[in-house]
Amino acid sequence: MIPGHGKPFTDVKKSIDTAKSRLDYLSGNAERNARHGAKVLLKYKLLEWCSKEMSVVKSWIAGTPALECIRRQMNLCSEDFEEWLIQALVKPKAVAIENDRLINLD
Repeated sequence: MIPGHGKPFTDVKKSIDTAKSRLDYLSGNAERNARHGAKVLLKYKLLEWCSKEMSVVKSWIAGTPALECIRRQMNLCSEDFEEWLIQALVKPKAVAIENDRLINLD
């Protein structure tokens, strides 16, 4: 099988079981699912941008309605949410910050 992303695989049953397990994990906790969704939204935006000035990234985060809903759900102020979201991608090395720009690494 050649998936939409990731490496090709041959063990379809194992892959389906893994996907179901991940869905169960995310659907079992609304806040965890929201946090994951926020990270995915920013990561996909960075796929489009490749890199962007931090001020533009933060403005985009603040102006994206779905992220605003997640921020409220997490009960964070805007600045704390922006910092949390960016660091949530920096920590696993999915993105980097260089010269005040957020850079996609994958």
